[in-house]
Amino acid sequence: MFNVSGGVYFWNKPSGGEIGLFGAGGVGITTNIGISLVMQVCYLFGPAPALLVGDWLTVAVDVAPMPGATVAGMAIFSMVPEFIGLGFAGGIGLSALPVSLTVEASTTAIHPIHSW
Repeated sequence: MFNVSGGVYFWNKPSGGEIGLFGAGGVGITTNIGISLVMQVCYLFGPAPALLVGDWLTVAVDVAPMPGATVAGMAIFSMVPEFIGLGFAGGIGLSALPVSLTVEASTTAIHPIHSW
């Protein structure tokens, strides 16, 4: 399985914040085959510059609650391994099986646009 993604990240803590663009790519194994277009939200337990950049290991469960729809939950780990976040996704998609498990290694780069 191959994955390419990108988008906008937003980080806001009492000590300051940042908004910018990210790009990621990864490779992994999955128990299913399919295609989807989803909106994903991740919550990382620390500052974006320290956790978002670099290599991750993600363990995800995807469920198709009805034909044409998909929802997912994921645990995010650094390569140390250390638990660093959670992710949730939902969108449209088609798959061979109604439930799948995925383990993926990926790398992410960021381009900060504004910090405060």
